Amino acid sequence: MADKPPHLLIIEARYYDTVALDPAKAVEAYRVAIATFPTDYASRVNLALLLKGRGEFDEATTLLQEAVRLAPEEPNARLNLAATYLDSGRLDEA
Repeated sequence: MADKPPHLLIIEARYYDTVALDPAKAVEAYRVAIATFPTDYASRVNLALLLKGRGEFDEATTLLQEAVRLAPEEPNARLNLAATYLDSGRLDEA
């Protein structure tokens, strides 16, 4: 998977996430996309949402914090970070 261009990795991850509905493959594909294309904030947000859905709040929070750092002007990353804080009981950080 890592020998593909970054944009194809991101498309593949989205495919597994939204079309094939295979969260395990989606998580793997997002991880490869992030490792290959480290400035892509959207893959971090999408991976974080998958992990959050599995109750993995700590890693989801870390990914969302990285997404906000990479793209501070993007409200989607900030909104999802705040929602993750709320859902994990970290109300004072939301």
